[in-house]
Parts: sequence; C-alpha cells; structure tokens
Amino acid sequence: MVAQPSTTILLVEDDPVALDALAQLLLAAGYGVAAACNGWEALRMVRQSPPPSLIILDLLLPGLDGWSLCEALRSDTRTQKIPVIICSGAPLKVQLSSSFAVTIQAFHPKPIDPDNLLATIRELCNGDGLGR
Repeated sequence: MVAQPSTTILLVEDDPVALDALAQLLLAAGYGVAAACNGWEALRMVRQSPPPSLIILDLLLPGLDGWSLCEALRSDTRTQKIPVIICSGAPLKVQLSSSFAVTIQAFHPKPIDPDNLLATIRELCNGDGLGR
C-alpha cells in the first residue's frame, strides 16, 4: 500500500546517517518527509502551516530533547493532536504517563525494524484519517 502524497512525516533525528536511512524508507513508501536535527527546529517546523501528519522523534537531541518537545507539543492546542512515534536507542525507563499519551502513540527501539515502523505509520495514518 502506497501512502497518500499529502501525508508528511517530520523526522526529528540528530544522527545524519539515521536521518537519511529513515527518510529513504519513508520516501520509498510514498510519504512526504520533512527533517529537523534538533528539538527547537522541530518545534518551529511543527507550528508552521500545514503541520506534519505525524512525527518520528529521537529522545536524545541537542538543545530541546525529545521529552521536552513532547511536552511543548502537548501544551499547545495547535500541535497536541499530532501523533508521535518515538524511535530511540535510549532505554525507555519511564512509563508513558497519561500526560504524554495525548501525543506519543508508539515506541520503536533502535535499531529500527523498518517493517514494524511502516506498519505503525500506516495504522496511525489510515486508522485516524491522517494524511494532511
């Protein structure tokens, strides 16, 4: 199944190799891709119009980290409904609390299984009517 061309995914990853690999995977699957290498850049991009359909987020970022970015997204009515998939090599030591449940939809540990990630993206994009 090929994605709607209007479905744009924002990749937030500071490792250029990982960012390129994810971008190539998503482009090959038919998704539009935008990229940010830190949390501040991602927050600026998310607040633009139109916002991305979905965010794939690393937790360990320079400046504004992934957790802080999720908190900023959750506290802004313009961005709080954008689903987030966490893709990180950092161990997830805390339970996803209800305060983050509004934003975080899934966690995929690195190294990422491409088929699992694409399945999650398809479920979120098709199941929730995303595809802006």
